[in-house]
Amino acid sequence: MAEKNTQKYEAALRSKAQELAESLRDRSRIAIEQSAEACEVMVMAANRELNILGLDRDSRMAREVQAALARLQNGSYGNCLRCEEPIKPKRLEVVPWARHCVSCQEMLEQEQNEDDAQEELHDLIAA
Repeated sequence: MAEKNTQKYEAALRSKAQELAESLRDRSRIAIEQSAEACEVMVMAANRELNILGLDRDSRMAREVQAALARLQNGSYGNCLRCEEPIKPKRLEVVPWARHCVSCQEMLEQEQNEDDAQEELHDLIAA
């Protein structure tokens, strides 16, 4: 991969890492608030749960960004972790932390969907 592209991707990854770090430091969104109204308590609990899910998503993404930065350091950045083929530059521009090429990502998502469907079926049978 060209040095110019590597620097561009590293800058994008570092920017995203900083953005995520700031987001993860702000825990005010998940503070427990009290209210005398039962309806308000339920709404605040639902909002808190959504914010917890957002923090979880940001935490996962921060790990992916850090892994991409590590791949930049060890020289494996830009290659699919599954098929080892180069990831297209257009994909890396949109998702600089991408671990897989589009084809492998689609296969992984399809496998995950099939696993989820199997799990749902198992849960229905067990119930």
